[in-house]
Amino acid sequence: MPPKIIGNHIEKMDKQFPLTSKFQLKILLKEWLEKTSGNTIGSLKDNNSNPEPWLWIKMNNILYKIHADSNRAGVQLFIKNDENKNPWLIIPTENLGNRTKVTNDINSNPISGFYMYKS
Repeated sequence: MPPKIIGNHIEKMDKQFPLTSKFQLKILLKEWLEKTSGNTIGSLKDNNSNPEPWLWIKMNNILYKIHADSNRAGVQLFIKNDENKNPWLIIPTENLGNRTKVTNDINSNPISGFYMYKS
């Protein structure tokens, strides 16, 4: 069962019960954008930034996570890129050198404010 919108945030997901499609993710994120005025998808517990995994998506045996501090502007751009049918790309994670960051920017740039990673 997909998470619900609670207040200004999306309900935190259990890693054991991830979303299973890009479509489910898009519907959830669009619902959050439309029904709330929240700035981040998850509760930051009085922090400005919180890298806590909040949403989980599993497709083709690959698990992805989206962090609680993903914000409205980042989600809006991710949705816009999705509607343009941009593919998901795995790019280097800034300052870490590993390749786990997910973007759907046509030029392979990270999306500021959208913190999605291959787990």
